[in-house]
Amino acid sequence: MEADEGVPVRILIVEDDQTQRLKLTVILENQGYDVAVAVDGEDGLAKARSLKPDLVVSDIVMPGMDGYALCHAIRDDLSLRHTKVILLTAQGEMHDVIKGMEARADNYITKPYDTRRLLETVETVLADHQLDEEIGCPCKAYPPLTVEEGTGTTIRSSRKQILNFFISMYRDAFSRHGELQTAHQKLRYYSEHLTQLVEERTNEAVEAHLRQRRAEDESQARASLLDKAHDAIMVTDYDGHIKYWNKGAERLYGWNATDVQGKPIGSMLHDMRRPASTDALRSVVEWGKWEGELTQVTKDGEERVVQSSWTLLTDDQDKTEGILTINVDITERKTLEAKFLRTQRLESIGMLAGGIAHDLNNLVGPILMGAELLKRKIQDEDIRKTLTLIESGARRAVDVVQQVLTFARGTTGERVRLQTKHLLKEMQQIIRGSFPPSISLTLDYPRDLPLVLGDTTQVHQVLMNLCVNARDAMPQGGMLTLSARQITIDEAYVTMDPNARPGDYVEIVVKDTGIGMPPHVKERIFEPFFTTKESGKGTGLGLPTVMSIVRSHNGFMHVESELGRGTEFHIYLPVAPRGGEDVMHDDTKTVPAGNGELVLFVDDEQILREVVGTTLQRSGYRVVTASDGIEALARFAERSKEISVTVIDLLMPNLDGPITIRAMRKLNPDARVVAISGHEEAMRQAGNTITPAVPFLGKPFTSDELLVKIHEQIHREQ
Repeated sequence: MEADEGVPVRILIVEDDQTQRLKLTVILENQGYDVAVAVDGEDGLAKARSLKPDLVVSDIVMPGMDGYALCHAIRDDLSLRHTKVILLTAQGEMHDVIKGMEARADNYITKPYDTRRLLETVETVLADHQLDEEIGCPCKAYPPLTVEEGTGTTIRSSRKQILNFFISMYRDAFSRHGELQTAHQKLRYYSEHLTQLVEERTNEAVEAHLRQRRAEDESQARASLLDKAHDAIMVTDYDGHIKYWNKGAERLYGWNATDVQGKPIGSMLHDMRRPASTDALRSVVEWGKWEGELTQVTKDGEERVVQSSWTLLTDDQDKTEGILTINVDITERKTLEAKFLRTQRLESIGMLAGGIAHDLNNLVGPILMGAELLKRKIQDEDIRKTLTLIESGARRAVDVVQQVLTFARGTTGERVRLQTKHLLKEMQQIIRGSFPPSISLTLDYPRDLPLVLGDTTQVHQVLMNLCVNARDAMPQGGMLTLSARQITIDEAYVTMDPNARPGDYVEIVVKDTGIGMPPHVKERIFEPFFTTKESGKGTGLGLPTVMSIVRSHNGFMHVESELGRGTEFHIYLPVAPRGGEDVMHDDTKTVPAGNGELVLFVDDEQILREVVGTTLQRSGYRVVTASDGIEALARFAERSKEISVTVIDLLMPNLDGPITIRAMRKLNPDARVVAISGHEEAMRQAGNTITPAVPFLGKPFTSDELLVKIHEQIHREQ
């Protein structure tokens, strides 16, 4: 609808009910009107003064400023003297009509209204507006008209406004009169023929009664079936008020049907931070249905994700009766999907880390062995400290990748009997050599500490991670305490900690006097990828890896922390059964040297071949090298009786390690071999394919570790 010169007619709708606003907007926009909306009287007055609409359609009953007050304010504003006003009333009684005329409204519409009556009234009022503009005589005030003495009710409306009101009253009265007259005529007709129709209608009435009973029974049966449905099924009227609420809805949302009957569904289920999309309601109004996902809130404030289906309900005359809503709770499915995606991500990380670990181990190995060679050759203490730092940095690079591998693939490794106090002593040396001097260290453990069964590297990784975290928590310095003791866990303790099991344990405590953690951080520290460190300074995998390792050792742990008062990590590892050999860590033992034996070293990394060759020669061995399996077989065929031991990489181009080892044993069944690899999966697979088994040495390795393995193979019994 356009005014003069092609300018669309602007209508402002003032309605506090969202459904009514949307209904009016759809009807008027479909007629070509330029529609704006306001949610209450104050909002409507502000937008009327700003937009200068041609027509304001306002509900009467609204919070704050009602429709009458809004109309008074518009009439008192000279800038809005050309704006017409239509009031929406639910009663249409004389009192409401008089109050509307008193407010100088142009017309009113009685709810509920149909589209035709609404559009006719709007067009009539707008036609009056256009006529006023054309003849130049807009509505003007008239002397007050007293409606009833003593009431203070006066009318200042124009004659046209009063006439429009009376015409609308006449239409309403005529409509009601017509309905009453029709009903009266029908009543008289049935009354005149009642006597003669009683007998013939009796049977029909009985049959109708029986059909009604059957229909009621069927309706109750359907309602019973709907109550048995697991899905939440609801029916609302056109304004969104709940008419039906099945047992599935009670189970999902927590409200009984009696609690929600007649209440607006939006205010009960929709989180105010995430209001229901008006697009969904618009789709139902225009197309009759809508489907999608919604986040809703239960009676207890719990958020649930539902797959929602909305269907418009109509009667036989295609008149809208309400909206049927069926909601399926998919919260758990969404959670499982998130976990599945996270698992896939971890698998991808594991595969990527495995390849990185292989390449990194090949690169770091020469660095470690080269640093060891230089430390033995150089006597300058400052340079030796620098070389120690290089070694520490190289090992740290390997540890970072190993953390990812350990977390993504789980913990594996050989379980041996460990004395934890030896590991604490090793940590003491590392801390004193690499931690700031502002951090003091205290060790506390008894002399008779029992052994635990575990993987040395993994337990060492646990201690290293916790100590590094403690260091980072004390940027200004502080006290770091490492302690261990034997403790017996009984049933009473298990009731307080569900992760614990009864038995004897070695308790290891890593305690710092750092900044501590607030409760909300403490609750999340074992979540993968959660970190409080700055970007680039933490992976979020350290503590999850610690937890994974401790659990794989049949142990458990707990944390005590308070903001500003430090943190304590308590680790519980089961005491090892009696018997077996204690794995000692004696750093003073002498590394065995060679006596001119010939060693074949096979690896595709040239720099590693050169560094290992130099190391073995300095340790009393003769060395011959090969870059792949084919070259290794040629060297071995030439000097098989002379070669004392072959050190061979498992992953090489052309011919890999396992195939090369089997070919060597065909040439010499007594061939002695040490397998090396920087890829854990390759080592596991090779262990199942090489018979008899060969000892493995993981990359990167130190020169001492390599020399020990070679010495063991040369001097082992046949």
